Amino acid sequence: MRSAIAASALCLLLFCGVWATQASDPTFSARDQTSLALRLYRSASGEGVNTLVSPFSIYGVLGMAYWGASGATAEQFARLLGQRQHPASFLWIFARPAASVEADCRQAQCTLKVHNAVWIRKGRPLDQGFSQVLKGFYETQAVDLDFASDPEAACKTINSWVERQTAGKIADLLPSGSPSAASSVVLTSAVCFRGTWATAFDRDETADAPFTLFDGTNIMAPTMRVTGQFAYSENERCQALEMPYADSPYSMVVLLPRGHDEIRDFDAWLNGQSLARLLDDMSSDRVQVSLPRFTIRFKISLARHLQAMGLTDAFSSPPADFSGMDGSKDLYISDVVHGAVLEVSEEGTETATGAQPIDTSNRQVKEFTADRPFLFFIRHRETGSIILIGCILHPLR
Repeated sequence: MRSAIAASALCLLLFCGVWATQASDPTFSARDQTSLALRLYRSASGEGVNTLVSPFSIYGVLGMAYWGASGATAEQFARLLGQRQHPASFLWIFARPAASVEADCRQAQCTLKVHNAVWIRKGRPLDQGFSQVLKGFYETQAVDLDFASDPEAACKTINSWVERQTAGKIADLLPSGSPSAASSVVLTSAVCFRGTWATAFDRDETADAPFTLFDGTNIMAPTMRVTGQFAYSENERCQALEMPYADSPYSMVVLLPRGHDEIRDFDAWLNGQSLARLLDDMSSDRVQVSLPRFTIRFKISLARHLQAMGLTDAFSSPPADFSGMDGSKDLYISDVVHGAVLEVSEEGTETATGAQPIDTSNRQVKEFTADRPFLFFIRHRETGSIILIGCILHPLR
């Protein structure tokens, strides 16, 4: 049964006003990516709405900018991305796990597609070394666009590309007027994920059930139900449930705080260490699951969030230094626009492998009832890479 259809797109706009290889360490990359994922999620979730971001997409496109950065700007990227070495090290560390994530998906009953593109101001050539990085690590080449005389047409071209790569899930990522006539380079990344539950929900079991919002208001939301064998853990803060995708290295982990009004305190408590403990404490249990059916459409400018995380120089010229892109020092980031869509339902496909075996012993059945705000993330279990992370405050919005 289809569990999730997700699309994410990220656009990084840059305006104008020595190759080294290291040993790949997937756990190092995943640890730093998880740290950034939680920081981005906490910052974005302050908007008071359902939140969804793709650290996988953001991490990758920021890596493109990192390679083109120099001096203090590069040092700020390094700190943000958790790197302590040359940008080549980041690409080497990130690219192999990323390629593994995509390859695993191609062999399983899920789809993960990552599409990157670089849009450059017509008549402004990129540095040859930067172009080689784009081609070698990101499998993309620069595309000329006439930002100067027709920025609206450039905007439509980029938005159309994002819409195609996300199968129509994300339209109009860039608002009218962005990019402007002053734009020099736009970096984009689009990520699509589709998975099928290993233990299927039965549509006939879905029914309206109470859901308590953060402010204590009760609403009725369509709620899916299934009982099966799942990885499960709990502590004084929350319950944690891992729902795998069929024949796949991916899973959705749902974290359910104890009270309807505890999501904010829970967000503050959650970090890489506490999350690792929750996952390490998981064991196989028979669990009765109640989970709202939901769709999230989320778009956000990440510029101020990234600046608050220490990426300050990159957003003004001077002091921004992206001379690694084209040899000049007049490029700077105008904005980082991120859009993501996620649909979670019980609907299925013909290729689903069916349910996992259910534990028929006399052990007590755990109850996992997501009838209040919760956090979730989709991850690649082998590398730990988080593809999407978000929270549901209101399942009907």
